[in-house]
Amino acid sequence: GISQEAYEAGDATAAAIIARRLDKRQNVVLCSHGPVIPELVEAIRHGAAAHRAGLLRASSLATGEFAVFHLTAETTRPHLVEVEVHGAG
Repeated sequence: GISQEAYEAGDATAAAIIARRLDKRQNVVLCSHGPVIPELVEAIRHGAAAHRAGLLRASSLATGEFAVFHLTAETTRPHLVEVEVHGAG
């Protein structure tokens, strides 16, 4: 799973979960936090060299912040189009 508990137990499979969700080519919201976030970012960064700064920022969120990753389904394999980071307030 993508929970912090699964991650800490060594059961985290973020890459597989992301791949399954992207294969469906449907809108999805995934929620996780803490040490799992960098793994989630890594799993969706395909074709994202232009978004390096946004990905780095999204990998180190402060408490209460969240990231939104916009991916396109218009290509053979979904790829990152934009990264947004928002505060809790």
